[in-house]
Amino acid sequence: MLLYTSWPPVAGRPGCQPAMLWFLERESQTLICEVRQAEDGDEFELAVRTPGQPEHVERFAEPTVLIETLVQRQMQLHLDGWRPKA
Repeated sequence: MLLYTSWPPVAGRPGCQPAMLWFLERESQTLICEVRQAEDGDEFELAVRTPGQPEHVERFAEPTVLIETLVQRQMQLHLDGWRPKA
């Protein structure tokens, strides 16, 4: 599933940035993968929230490198048994 936050930012909601979210599941666990613009600049972030683990965030200055990394991560998650949440 892919969701978007509101764009343009909604008045009264500071820090609202566009983002893409993917929800993946394996057995009864849910993993969230998010691509977003960094709040402190023009860079991008790839954040992965795995059950029972702290959020893992990588920063990218170039969108093409972000996309390449995202595709690699999604392929590995699929190999690890994670599937799009129904």
